[in-house]
Amino acid sequence: MPPQRLQHTPETYPKFQTQFKKVALLRDMINWCIENPLEGKKLADDDPQMKALEAYILSQRAGKTVEPGKH
Repeated sequence: MPPQRLQHTPETYPKFQTQFKKVALLRDMINWCIENPLEGKKLADDDPQMKALEAYILSQRAGKTVEPGKH
């Protein structure tokens, strides 16, 4: 995997996102994915579904190091 793909791992958030022109949180990217490729409705920051998605994504990466070519 090319190193630029590492910018999409949850460990790298918060970070500056050029498409937003601001520092984005993981939940901002989750909502971007829901609204754009999926054409769904944005979730509120305090929505239980948003909290569940964040928790799931972060739990899948817990204790793992970011290694180029292994994600």
